[in-house]
Amino acid sequence: MAFLGFALAGASGFSVVASLVALAAFLAGAAINARSARGTPQQALGRTAAVEAALCAAASIVAIVGGGTTARYAMTVVLALAMGAQNAIARQLAVPDMTTTVLTLTLTGLAADHPDLGQPGSHTRRLAGAIIALLAGATAGTLLVLRGSTAWALGAATPSSPPSYSRPERTPTRRERATRD
Repeated sequence: MAFLGFALAGASGFSVVASLVALAAFLAGAAINARSARGTPQQALGRTAAVEAALCAAASIVAIVGGGTTARYAMTVVLALAMGAQNAIARQLAVPDMTTTVLTLTLTGLAADHPDLGQPGSHTRRLAGAIIALLAGATAGTLLVLRGSTAWALGAATPSSPPSYSRPERTPTRRERATRD
């Protein structure tokens, strides 16, 4: 949405069409994944990870063999589909404090919530860990693009096999934590 806003405002280097294509593909990926999630949360996550890996691999291939506007749009579509699917499964799993697309919400939670560093299952440590993980991923990806190529970055984002995830135990809500103290 921010890139679409930049494009609508006439900022150089931003395209309304490309932004709309990315937004449409993202929404399609989220809708398809949300409506096709069956089985246990772990099974749904495993399927999503496999599809995401395949889409990242496809984008890597396009980056290696393609060029020009068509290749950029193809990579945009497949990566936006993957991101939409990822966000749908993250929303379904509802892992506390691991927002993948709203870093500002995570930062706000870190700043606004009472620190609980000494508590088991610390909310503050989870928020800080999420921020560090997002920053590390963004930095690594940017370095791969700047010092290597887009194909290298996409290849690094493509796992050799989908990871095996398990859903963590439910974390108490703020209200439950407050009444416990």
